[in-house]
Amino acid sequence: SQPSFIPSSQPSLSPSSQPSLSPSEGQQVSYESVGNGYCVDGSGAIHDYLKPKCDYYEAACNSAEVCLAECPKTDYFRGVTYMNEVPECVCMYDAGNTPTTSPPNFHPVGQGNGGTGPIEGVMDIGQTITCLKYIP
Repeated sequence: SQPSFIPSSQPSLSPSSQPSLSPSEGQQVSYESVGNGYCVDGSGAIHDYLKPKCDYYEAACNSAEVCLAECPKTDYFRGVTYMNEVPECVCMYDAGNTPTTSPPNFHPVGQGNGGTGPIEGVMDIGQTITCLKYIP
């Protein structure tokens, strides 16, 4: 018999041979630009942080927006400080609340000086730096 060109009323249940992107890829992340400088909380303190190793994980260091998308999201994730000149991606978390284990291709956790809560401003350290506040 010849194949029918009429859509089936009972489509097959076989999985696609080309699955969709995993949740971390292509995911839209909401943020707002806080300004040019190192991200700080409402009292001017710096959050604890994780940084991807840019030589191994180059994509995370291509732009501030990609950096933000690649940071591990937790309830304590606050945003990113992106150093344009280096380039370097810095994922900011409430003090004492970074992910308990560094993801592969990330440096060990770095400590700020007690920053907690939302990013509220920037500190000018004389470099071209972008601060993005994460909006969950």
